Amino acid sequence: MTCGCRNKIITLLLALAAFCMLSLQAQSQELERAQFLQRMHFAAKKHVASFEQNLVLLEPFLTGKVSLNPCLNDPAHACYKPYNEALAATYYDLAHSLYVLADLTKKNDWLEAAHKAAIFYRDGYVFPNEGKIPGYWIFTEGLLKHFELTKDPKSKEALLLLAQNAAFARDTTDVAETVSSEQSREVAYVILAYLRAEQLGATRRDRLELLVEQALQHLKDWRTGKAEYVRPFMVALTARALAAYHDQAKIDPKMQKQIRIELILTLDMLWESLWVPTANAFRYTNRVMDDPEDMKPTADLNLLIAPAYKWLFKSTQLPRFLDRAQKIFNAGAKTAFIDNPKQFNQQLFWPYF
Repeated sequence: MTCGCRNKIITLLLALAAFCMLSLQAQSQELERAQFLQRMHFAAKKHVASFEQNLVLLEPFLTGKVSLNPCLNDPAHACYKPYNEALAATYYDLAHSLYVLADLTKKNDWLEAAHKAAIFYRDGYVFPNEGKIPGYWIFTEGLLKHFELTKDPKSKEALLLLAQNAAFARDTTDVAETVSSEQSREVAYVILAYLRAEQLGATRRDRLELLVEQALQHLKDWRTGKAEYVRPFMVALTARALAAYHDQAKIDPKMQKQIRIELILTLDMLWESLWVPTANAFRYTNRVMDDPEDMKPTADLNLLIAPAYKWLFKSTQLPRFLDRAQKIFNAGAKTAFIDNPKQFNQQLFWPYF
């Protein structure tokens, strides 16, 4: 056999081996996806049942037969407990989570529950407060999807109200209020609110570019140690907002490149300094702050973080980010605690698929 033939055979065998490996990886990933969705399906049944039970108790207040206001501030009022429990269930956007679950499973079972969650968050929280809610409660994805599916103008109104009146979203917000990375979550949510408002026809806000620049600075502060602490899930929330800006906004390619570079540097830093291989999870924080367990690995947050790595792979085609994304997702899909609504919603907050 000539050297040329031998080399061709070796090349062919290597290509075949690579194909088989990719095929096995795809099959494994599909199995992980199926197992994850099964876990989420059963957890959703429990959370939705509890949420809907609270809605039944709140029906007189939500339909205007009795004033809703006492529910907001009077623990002695009969509707206070179910109101708070229902509201807590929407943290990290229950409506959005259920819409994602409906799409992933191709089952319409979750659509009605998602609609109810969007309407409760809208009518029971956003409207009574005229959109003036804390920055860490700005959830616009579920409202956007509800409007897209139902054309209910009240959901559009609520989303636009949040983009105008929520904390840190107002045009009168002092620039200094969002400089610190401690407000990174609020900055990320406002960026998303502005972008979703644009999708509904709102004009571009002057503050959008400012907040994007601040978000990029937050990434630098986390890398350089200027920030008091680093929490990987907070980095992921910032990454999500910057990814949305990168993909949706009509921006200079130089800015898109800057976003990718900053995320490459920051996600590499997270992996190298905070990923714990034996736990298949990131440490919650890079140093002990208020809780002695701050530095423990937290797989519950894996699925908030994995999409950042996957998005970066799609945007850069750097293989290490896909490999890391799959490791992060696979571990979280198997072991994340999802028995509370907050943790359940976090698994779908930035959909991995």
